Amino acid sequence: MRQFCVSGSCTACGECTLQTDLLLEDATGHVYPAADCYIKNSELPLAKELVDACPAHALSIVEKEDVKIDENELIISLKQKLESVEIPEYPDCDLTFEPKKYQIDYSNATGEYDYVYSSEHKALNEGRSRFSKLFWDRRKEFALSYLAQYKTDVLSQFYNFSDLDRTWYSQFSKCIETILKEAKANLCAATGNDNIFPEDFTTFCPELDRSFQNICKSEIADISSTWYVNEFFEGFDKERFKKSHYEQYIETKSIELYDGKNWLGDKFKSYYAFCNVNEEGRDLVEDIGHALRCAPSYSRLKAIDTIAEEYLQYLISNYQKIVEEEIQKKLVVYSDVVKKNVTQPVTEVEAEIPANNTTVEDLISEYENKIKNSGKFITPNEEQSRIIEVFVNRYVDSRNPSADDTKSAGHLIRIAKTFYEYSENVTFMSDFTYDALISKYLHNGNTEPTGFVPKGSKSFSKVEIKYPALHNNMDKCYRATDSDPIPEGVKETASIKEFLINAYKAISMSPSDKIAIEISPKIDGVSINGTVHEGRLIKPQTRGDESESIYVAGLDGMVIGNPDIDVEDFGIQYEAFVTE
Repeated sequence: MRQFCVSGSCTACGECTLQTDLLLEDATGHVYPAADCYIKNSELPLAKELVDACPAHALSIVEKEDVKIDENELIISLKQKLESVEIPEYPDCDLTFEPKKYQIDYSNATGEYDYVYSSEHKALNEGRSRFSKLFWDRRKEFALSYLAQYKTDVLSQFYNFSDLDRTWYSQFSKCIETILKEAKANLCAATGNDNIFPEDFTTFCPELDRSFQNICKSEIADISSTWYVNEFFEGFDKERFKKSHYEQYIETKSIELYDGKNWLGDKFKSYYAFCNVNEEGRDLVEDIGHALRCAPSYSRLKAIDTIAEEYLQYLISNYQKIVEEEIQKKLVVYSDVVKKNVTQPVTEVEAEIPANNTTVEDLISEYENKIKNSGKFITPNEEQSRIIEVFVNRYVDSRNPSADDTKSAGHLIRIAKTFYEYSENVTFMSDFTYDALISKYLHNGNTEPTGFVPKGSKSFSKVEIKYPALHNNMDKCYRATDSDPIPEGVKETASIKEFLINAYKAISMSPSDKIAIEISPKIDGVSINGTVHEGRLIKPQTRGDESESIYVAGLDGMVIGNPDIDVEDFGIQYEAFVTE
């Protein structure tokens, strides 16, 4: 099994990830190989180009040893790897409550040093009144603000699931996902079939469980709840943090201002102002933060970070339980896939050719002659069908088909295509058999072949191929990228991204160039190509084979563009179908 290897010299230029889904970017932009993907034979040329084009010479291709196809060993190996992921019983992160890190919003008292009071008593009472209103009466609010910021700063990774990648649990879930992806890639490569696993097999995210999320949010909510703050202040207010402790530092200042004249001369009057209110308010806020950190010194409560650790131990134990449950589910799925797809080698008895010693090569020769020389389409008899079935089963189950078997598989596909395209209600092999055959054929890096042009039929007007480059099978894509799952029953493995990469390279476009993509419903018609001349289709012909094609007279001269646009004649291929 081939995979990319990325060295530490990667410069995070990102060029390679634009060309393939086998390479991914981490948070820093550096590249790493996708765990659940391997380089197929059809992808090897592009992979080698990427290795050669890497400006930092950070890419290489490594050949990993294929897994041993043994049912029990596969299941036991995966089980051991999954159970080796250790989830600590205690949180392995710093839970220390640091009050200096947090900003507490409060309003400063206005009027300090405003000499507007007629007596010292009035000024002092006003200062203490403002301290009570702006600071003392809000001390529980300040405590809740500290705790809320602590939750967001330190504990959110344990209860905030809006971004799963930022949770504490994700590091373990991702590790298990990587193991599942590697197991999937190994088994798919070994069996030669990318479609044996359910779409969600490599998804592992037990923290998505709603019950678990609700437990997390409920437990952490207690840390910033009013009951904790109320109990905290029962001890806080009894120590040196009494209101009187702060009020004793609120002072008054006085000045004398000219107040006119009397019989004794100039007259002066004293005016008073309060001060130190804001300073004492700041001290109160800081003392609350310090007391929260050292709660055992001031109350019956434990320190807030100690309480947090106890709550988190409970949450982690719950996470461990649901991880164990999900792992068991994955092992059941993996076991089922292994049992269905890991088969014993075909015995000589099972692969026995019918008694008359007719080989698949004989059958291919017979049917190619019938099609080419007489244009006859005859359904294979029971004996011939068995020959086809035995060959296809052997070819599909083989990890490394021989060159002769690959050649025979290509001929069978061509015959089956010709039956489908030119015969009326006559089949060469079942759809199930054909899908299995062509899926294996393409998986091994072979190009999908075309059918034959039947000979000896008066209804066909044969012509020489005008545009050989357009006489290929039209590409089919059933997924956007190579990492997307292939729908059940689909034999094609190509993606839209792969198609676009090949298209860009074929017409020498750079990745920065933009093109328009037209999307329309898929209708199974006939592949037609021809020349566009002054907006009309000239001499249209079917796909044909490597040398001849069929002239489609009914479409000759059909308007398909604007005749007023002055362009040189060019070839075009498209799908034609009859609407009524």
